[in-house]
Amino acid sequence: MSYNDILGQDDIKTHLKNAVSLGKISHAYLFAGEDGMGKFEMARTFAASLMCEAGGSEMCGECRSCRQAASRNHPDIIYFDPDDAPDNKQAEYTREKIVGDILVRPYQSEYKVYIIQNAHKMREISQNIILKSIEEPPEYVVLILLADKKESMLQTIRSRCVDMTFRPVKKELIESFLMRKCEVPDYRAKEIAAFSFGNPGAAEKAAVDEEFKERKDLISRLLSGIYDRESYEWIPFIDKMLSDDDNLNEYFDLMEDWFRDLLLNKIGASESKLCYDNQVLKIRECAQRVLFSDIDNSLRAVTRARRALAANVDKGLIIFNMLASFSVKDN
Repeated sequence: MSYNDILGQDDIKTHLKNAVSLGKISHAYLFAGEDGMGKFEMARTFAASLMCEAGGSEMCGECRSCRQAASRNHPDIIYFDPDDAPDNKQAEYTREKIVGDILVRPYQSEYKVYIIQNAHKMREISQNIILKSIEEPPEYVVLILLADKKESMLQTIRSRCVDMTFRPVKKELIESFLMRKCEVPDYRAKEIAAFSFGNPGAAEKAAVDEEFKERKDLISRLLSGIYDRESYEWIPFIDKMLSDDDNLNEYFDLMEDWFRDLLLNKIGASESKLCYDNQVLKIRECAQRVLFSDIDNSLRAVTRARRALAANVDKGLIIFNMLASFSVKDN
């Protein structure tokens, strides 16, 4: 466990290392970005460096505190996740696990670090509960909030945290990472990196998922003919997706990638930038048949489908209505 294990995010690494070496630790940080971008790993590494007995800007990995941090057994690094709260008792759980504990001094270190996972899932009342701890924390407390989007947090919390936004990682870094760690061939690493849109976690998941290529091929066959098929011809594709419904969001990702490729083709971007670079002729053909507004409408339809999926609407109906939104007349 070290900063070297986290792809990209060099500006964040530099900021955190400088904060430790200069002794200028803030009381609250907001790490914002998609799952898979390295927020949790960065929080753990930063917390470990604060506990390290060697006193450097990074964890030494050898001392007792570093070993405890690596095994998630350090008494002064507390992990909190609102998803662990009992049903309808998130506020009480937050009060007990954070506010009730924060006044207890560290057991063996100078700092006491709270890593708050899925902070975006905290209800407004729970966020307000920890607000006072962020406004007036004991001198030894450091809170690290991990959220998908910083906008999901109250402005009063955001304004009191150091904003650390995790950016997409360069495709070349993800390619070399996949070849090194997942031992995939270079052509497959290139393909997966293109689909990951700078998300190392998503890329690694796809690399070890034997069915990723099958999903990609299914979406390619479906969307390459979406403007010519009758609606009843969608049914086999819909049935296939429903049989793999745990991965519907990945199918939606692949659809978004297809429509982004149409957009890239229409603006004259290099074909090397396409995710579906093995379907260049189909991409060109489809792009010629749609307007920019059609592509925008299709991407919006995917977004609506995601929201409906989260709201537990019938999955088959979600997919059918989304495909119906993709259909356009020849332009």
